[in-house]
Amino acid sequence: MTRDIFGRVRLGYVLVESLRMDEWRHFGTDGLGLHLEESPGDVAAFRIDGHSRRLIVVDGPAEDVTALAWQVDDHDTLQEIVARLAAQGITVNPGDPEGARLRGVERYWQFTGPKRLSIELFTTPLLAADPLRMTARGFVTGGSGMGHVAITSREPGAFLAFWQSIFDARVSDHIEDRLDGLGFDFTFLRLNERHHSIAIAATRALRLDPIRTRIHHLNLQAVTLEDVTDAYVRCRTLGYRLANGIGQHPNDRELSFYVESPSGFEIELGWNPITVQDESAWQVARYHGISLWGHQPMNLDALTRIQRAARGPGDEPAQQDHQRQREQLPPLRGIAQQPGEVPQVVTGLPQLFAHRLVLLRPRAPPSSLVSDPARDAVDGLECLRTVSAQERAVDPFAGCGGRERPRAIEIDV
Repeated sequence: MTRDIFGRVRLGYVLVESLRMDEWRHFGTDGLGLHLEESPGDVAAFRIDGHSRRLIVVDGPAEDVTALAWQVDDHDTLQEIVARLAAQGITVNPGDPEGARLRGVERYWQFTGPKRLSIELFTTPLLAADPLRMTARGFVTGGSGMGHVAITSREPGAFLAFWQSIFDARVSDHIEDRLDGLGFDFTFLRLNERHHSIAIAATRALRLDPIRTRIHHLNLQAVTLEDVTDAYVRCRTLGYRLANGIGQHPNDRELSFYVESPSGFEIELGWNPITVQDESAWQVARYHGISLWGHQPMNLDALTRIQRAARGPGDEPAQQDHQRQREQLPPLRGIAQQPGEVPQVVTGLPQLFAHRLVLLRPRAPPSSLVSDPARDAVDGLECLRTVSAQERAVDPFAGCGGRERPRAIEIDV
């Protein structure tokens, strides 16, 4: 009898190949706020938690993601996946020790999946001995993995069938939208309690792949809303190419923004998506529109996206401007590693109006950053209704409730 492996697989690490090594180092640390591990000049390895490596960039011409790795719970689960792949005529090859060291795992196995993307499997990560040192306060990982990936496909049916047959993926929901004149269908798949670990995007009617890179974006989930807004301001200040401003998705309710990586695919930095705690009660829904609000395109129509994704190694952003802006950034903060040393971080609820982002700060900071992923961060504040532009012009906090009137912190965006 086939064993159900749902809940035993999660996104483990992402491998990227790029000639823009210096830009990646600055983008990862100064822009996104990640921890950069000490490594040779031809490797930029980033941490976001106790794993020694989560995002690994190696020197090379691809300017793309070259491998997605999935951590499985145990050897029995690994063997089940290998057997399913063999039944479909897909060969799984063991990785070499040097490759395992590069990836920060004890051992790994590799095969070629849809879109000729290298997919890797591992059971045991190498854990870091040193504490995290990064601008961000933390990221939500654990049993739900390091985040999610969104992938475009000309054959969404076959793509869906692959993830369901090999990994027992479950459909969370669907979204229909029209972007840059093209009709899109999105399908969201979960492998564990995370709302989705994989999103499949396909053009409607005429099947085409509108982007050069193998993935559209990689999502990382920040522990606090303030991490998202701080990173948004940093990326704008440093001149990184923002794809979409801050907004919220209708299905997983994640609040996020999108920024283009040095290799052309995008990074979504988000906060507070829902999780699927009760599988028996979950109902698949279909939404119309990729965003509840926000996520305004930032000078990126379809042609511009394609041109940016295809740009050559010589089209680097102005490094002198980046360096000048980096000198104005605050120093890195050490992340508390001992119980009771959690930083007192105040997060809040966003309201977007005009060209100013207003954070509505709760009455008191959350008691812990390691509780249910910052879900208690708003401490009684919530958006109760949608308000008109006229009403908001009079009262920027209209439609928001709470035990006390929040204090506004304004950031020019």
